[in-house]
Order: sequence, then C-alpha cells, then structure tokens
Amino acid sequence: MTNDIRFKEFRIDSFDAEKGIVEGYASKFGNVDQVGDVVEKGAFTKSIQQGASRVRFLWQHNKQEPIGVIQEIREDDHGLYIKAEFANTQRAQETRELMKMGALDSFSIGYRVPKDKIVVEQTKEGQIQRLKEIHLFEVSVVTFPCNVEARLTGIKSSLEGRFADLTLEQQKSVSDYMEFLVAKQMDDAANDDDLAVIEPEAEPELPLNEPESEAAKAAAEAVQSELDRLFAILRK
Repeated sequence: MTNDIRFKEFRIDSFDAEKGIVEGYASKFGNVDQVGDVVEKGAFTKSIQQGASRVRFLWQHNKQEPIGVIQEIREDDHGLYIKAEFANTQRAQETRELMKMGALDSFSIGYRVPKDKIVVEQTKEGQIQRLKEIHLFEVSVVTFPCNVEARLTGIKSSLEGRFADLTLEQQKSVSDYMEFLVAKQMDDAANDDDLAVIEPEAEPELPLNEPESEAAKAAAEAVQSELDRLFAILRK
C-alpha cells in the first residue's frame, strides 16, 4: 500500500447551524478530478464496513484537533455521502460560528489508495487513474480549497522517492523549486481571498548536460515528467 496521504476538497450540500450538522458528497463517482483521478463506485466499501466511528472529523487535517464526529458515511449512485456533527468544544464551536458567518465553507477528505488498486488508463484527453479502492481516514473543515500544497502531495512524494539516483545539483534544483511553490502558495493564501494560480515564466528544466549514470538519467527524466504534470495541474 502507498503511504502517501491524499486530499480531495469538496463543498457541503447542507449545514444546519442550530443542530451543528453538515452533510454532503465528499466524492463523486466517475468524474475526472484536477489531478486525473477517477473514483470508481464501490471504492469506499471497506471504509464504510469499518464504520463511521473510524473516520475522524478534524480541523485543518490536524489529528490533534478533532471537532466532532462522523455520524454517517455511505455510497449511492452519485458518490460518497458524509454526515457529521460538531462537538461542544471551543474549536468546534468556533468553526461552527465561522461557518454560520460564511467565513468557512470548504471541506476536505484525507485518504490513501493501495497501489494495486490504481488502474492507469490512456484516454483522448490524457492519462487518468481509476481508483478502485480508497481507505478513508478523516474529514476536515479547511480554510482554503484547492490547496496547491495538498494537490502536490503525490508529486512531491514521487520526486523525493527518486532523489537517491539524482545528482546533488539535480536534487537541489528540485528541492528549491518545490520549496518555492509551497512558499508562494502560502503567501498568496495569506494576502488574497482567492488563491492565485502559480504561473512561472518558464517550466524548469533539470541540468541534464553533465555526465551521469544511466540510473541518474532515467531518474532525471522521470522527475522532469513529474514537473511537467505539476505545471499541467497548476494551469487548470
């Protein structure tokens, strides 16, 4: 199983401010998302069988800050339906009040996908990944949807996993660039109500003109491919 935790944002369909209950579809079946993933119907079966109590309701994906309980999770023809209730704690009630004011309206799920449950498929529009099984861990209230740092989790992990075969210069090039992306996104989020899309002047190219082993060349090409995918995501 992959150890990469993925995140997928969604908007709630209903919020009962008096009862402190939120509900909505955390995932829709059959749709191609921003990173080319397609969730198949039945993907959440194991998570549902384990029960709603195994899924945490958190503040900003922070496992140290639960803000309530998940009352219900189920699949239907549309997707994964979730119903949650806020607790009577300070953080939960602050979150509830901010939602009443309209300052918060975005949610995100944290999950993992077993590697053998990902089916890669080439379509006319490009490559997609069909997710046959998803292990759901938590649902969070989040300040900013479409968080670039969260969307890049899989790419960052893939890059880091190939560092051993890269030259020191290549490792520094990739590390510096990823740090720039995160810092730029955090700065945009702090200074603008709408998250800016990062559009560098030119796509970064790794220094491939120095003598390398075949393993280093292959790794560099794979990393460049990941960076290309990164730019495709950021430009959507």
